[in-house]
Amino acid sequence: MFIYDKIIVGDRMKRVVPVKNYIILIIVVIASILLTFFLTNVYKDRLNDNVSRTVMYDFLSQVNNDELGNYLLENPNTIIYYASSSDVSLNEFEEKFKELIIKYDLINNIVQFDIQNEKNRYNNITIYSEGVEKDTLYSEKTEINILDVEKFLKDKGIIND
Repeated sequence: MFIYDKIIVGDRMKRVVPVKNYIILIIVVIASILLTFFLTNVYKDRLNDNVSRTVMYDFLSQVNNDELGNYLLENPNTIIYYASSSDVSLNEFEEKFKELIIKYDLINNIVQFDIQNEKNRYNNITIYSEGVEKDTLYSEKTEINILDVEKFLKDKGIIND
């Protein structure tokens, strides 16, 4: 691969490597380093996407602010679970909430609204009837817990024992 010239000095032959070969070597090394950094960043991004997803991300249908109006027109009687799709601190709650949804067969009645980019929203559950907000679990920012959710859904007649 490398091209070199031979120079005879006295009884011995001396090899001289042209500058062109050094330049090629430097370009290959820099390209390898840049490719390594790029692939490392791609790997980290994909790893973060998979790790930072909450339990409900793949379980419930997702709706965003632009789709909410149309969704309520098509599904006027629904329950909206407001939570960030990347807040992994909710995983313990969401595991229990998922069990509750399965137990009472509510999968077709609940949708998640991703509040990750919403400033004035907090983790909450709202019941819509005829496309209008009927009841909300919390009136102010509170740490959501499964006991409150279960009591709320029982009080509103959504689930029965």
